Order: sequence, then C-alpha cells, then structure tokens
Amino acid sequence: MKEPRDFPKALAVLSILELILFSVVAAVGYNYFGQYSTAPSIGSLLEPWQRKSAFAFVLVPTVIIGALYANVAGKFIFKRVLGNSRHAHSHSVVGWGTWVAIVVGFWAVAFVLGK
Repeated sequence: MKEPRDFPKALAVLSILELILFSVVAAVGYNYFGQYSTAPSIGSLLEPWQRKSAFAFVLVPTVIIGALYANVAGKFIFKRVLGNSRHAHSHSVVGWGTWVAIVVGFWAVAFVLGK
C-alpha cells in the first residue's frame, strides 16, 4: 500500500464486502436447496458429476483465499504485537517466531471453526 495508515480502512471494507457476499450466497443456496441442504451447499447438487465438478472449482480458490486472509490478518496482528521494534523489521528469531506463531494460530482457529 502507498499509505499504510489506510490498512485498517481497507480491512474494514474487505470484511464488510465479504460478509455481504457470503450472506447472499448462503441465502440463495438455502432458498434453492431447502433446510435439509448439506454444508457446503454444493454437496446438495443431485448428480455426482455436478458435485465433483463444483468441488474441483471451489477447492483451490478456497485454499488460496484462506492463505491470503491469514497473511493479511497475520500482518495486522504482527504489527500490533511488535510495533516498531527491531524485530518487526529485521530477520530475528523473535520476529520469525512471532510470525510463525500468529500464522499457525490463525490456521488452527480456522480449522477448528471449519469443523
């Protein structure tokens, strides 16, 4: 970003748009599949080839989006934790250890919530 101080605004806009997008998709899926649909709703498609095709198109972007979100949120927390210390800007054990702990923590929480 050209202006790092705009990061919280960009993060807020991303979160709001994400909430709207995912809510609309869930509402449309619930409307067409009914209350007994599976999670994720593409599992409710009738033909097996439709389910396999849909999962093939959804799996890779989901992992990429998860990695991007974890990276952005990790950088936000990393900056809050380390601030302007030397560990935030140099390759130190504390800096790398903090970064790895934050990213692993985000992925652990994501997998727990995803189950």
